[in-house]
Amino acid sequence: MAHRGNVVCLAGLLAWGWAAPGWGQEPEAFASPTPAHTFGRGFDLDRGIDFSVTLGGIPANLSSTVWGPGYLDTGVWIPELEGDVQRARGPHRADQDGFAIAGSASRDLGPVANPSLTAEYGGAEADRFGRLVWLGSRPVRGATFTGALEATRTSRPWDELDPSSKFNGAFRLGREARDRGWNVTVLATRENGDGGAPDPLRAEEDADELHEGDGLRTRRLLLGAGLRRENASGVTTRFQVYGGVSTMSAWGDYTYFLRDAERGDQLERVDRRQFLGLEASRRWPAWRGPVGEWDLRAGLQARVDCLGAAEVFATQDRARFQPLMRGQADLYQQALYGQAATSLGAGWRASLGWRLDAQSNHVDDTAPGNPGNRSGALLSPKLGLAYRPGPDTEFSLDHGGAARPGNAFRDPQPLTRITGTDLGVRTRVLGPWTSGVTLWTLDLQAETGLDPRWDAYVAQGRSRRQGLEWHNVVRQGPWDLELSLDWTHARFRDLPHGQDHVPGALGQTGLLAVGWKGASRAVKVSWKRAGAYALTADNSVLADPQDSVELKLTQAWRDWTFSAGVLNLFSLRKYNQEYFYLSRLNTEPAGVWDRHVRKADPQAVRFEITRRF
Repeated sequence: MAHRGNVVCLAGLLAWGWAAPGWGQEPEAFASPTPAHTFGRGFDLDRGIDFSVTLGGIPANLSSTVWGPGYLDTGVWIPELEGDVQRARGPHRADQDGFAIAGSASRDLGPVANPSLTAEYGGAEADRFGRLVWLGSRPVRGATFTGALEATRTSRPWDELDPSSKFNGAFRLGREARDRGWNVTVLATRENGDGGAPDPLRAEEDADELHEGDGLRTRRLLLGAGLRRENASGVTTRFQVYGGVSTMSAWGDYTYFLRDAERGDQLERVDRRQFLGLEASRRWPAWRGPVGEWDLRAGLQARVDCLGAAEVFATQDRARFQPLMRGQADLYQQALYGQAATSLGAGWRASLGWRLDAQSNHVDDTAPGNPGNRSGALLSPKLGLAYRPGPDTEFSLDHGGAARPGNAFRDPQPLTRITGTDLGVRTRVLGPWTSGVTLWTLDLQAETGLDPRWDAYVAQGRSRRQGLEWHNVVRQGPWDLELSLDWTHARFRDLPHGQDHVPGALGQTGLLAVGWKGASRAVKVSWKRAGAYALTADNSVLADPQDSVELKLTQAWRDWTFSAGVLNLFSLRKYNQEYFYLSRLNTEPAGVWDRHVRKADPQAVRFEITRRF
């Protein structure tokens, strides 16, 4: 699972409905920092096991934690930094890792055109938010040095300890030319976060005391270095090496007094690790084969994670009183991949690819049910076919598999298979209006679901997800309009009809954003919707649909930019996430099945000032 800050980055990377490259409006790099969950293809992407993110060439996903099969912490990234973003939907690209189930996003770190200093302040009556960001670039002996620093502070009524705070640093030294390039990147973060555990609906108004001491503490240092070389024939070779150290401790109480009637059920979950990885690839852009010219690509990926501590403690207000799990592990991941693409003529293009994943887990774990040392390998084919009858219309078919890492501390299988298919069409309907429709399906060998007793996501049965995505962009003069609607049908494959709903799988999402941008002024209004979804397998308990509206006004004057934003404008959104499970309050004789909710932030106003130098 991830913390509240993750969704700031995810919302921008996803942009609530990806536009294909070259189609429609390129969305803002990052969305406004609204603390709300982000969903893609029915998945709650805040879990960190269904969406792959790479930042400056360094993967942000961690596998096999006490939280579940994966963890995604994008809080290390500073939104204002410039750089290209590559997005993909589904597990169809050969160079994607096993977390790219709903999709993936890779963001580079480019030079800053204008150094700037940004200050932001605002919030609601009992929710104060402050943020300060500096970033800039300068030449250094033929190379370019880019740096950024960010400090954020938030005060919230349910925080019984210190207010939340985060300090980030991002630095890159590099040089790019036509035929070669190199870079060295350093990313660092230090964060103390507030609690994110859900409240029981039967005690929502008086639930603050249930979360005393809940919170998050994160320390991460990530290093990366990359090389690129292109010869006269256009053959491009890339090499990336990265590593890091990460320490995370999270305190949360999901069931309150169900396990311990005196001290409560708060858990401290600890993950301390070091990791080292590399990726090497080579591309041949014009290899002549029996069927025309082929664009070939091959690569190698390898990574080792040394988990010095994967621990769970029973705690009371962060004071430990009983160890529940103490484990260590060495995780080895390797992958070979290849892909070939060609033009078949008459508007047709095709691609063929494969990916071979191997995983080896060496676990020293004292927890009951430890699966022990496990190794496995899976081969995943990839297929793509596209037809463009004219310059403004394209039909596409993508099919491929992926090997998602399991949890080394819980799951008997080190890798589970994912298979996905996308069938889509994109076209220019009228002048400024472009539209795309995608039908997709995903088959998962192991669905994941929340286990509230451990505050972790665990493997469940086989499932199938099917859906329809409709994305529209209109650009006319200073006006922009984006409309995205998504429907998802998620069911377990081995359960009887009517008892096979996947709890927590969102069924409908929607976005409508309208913006106007003049020479020095801009206005943008966004409406986001998360529809009702099943909280139980028999669909007897449903989460409430949630709507929110955001407004942002911007005024530029010389080297200054002033903006004001209103989050949750009409206070429509009440919850970020809902669950249904058994819990017990200290006044109850036994556990009670109830809905448990994570509150959304109330209406809040934020002001931002940026000075460019």
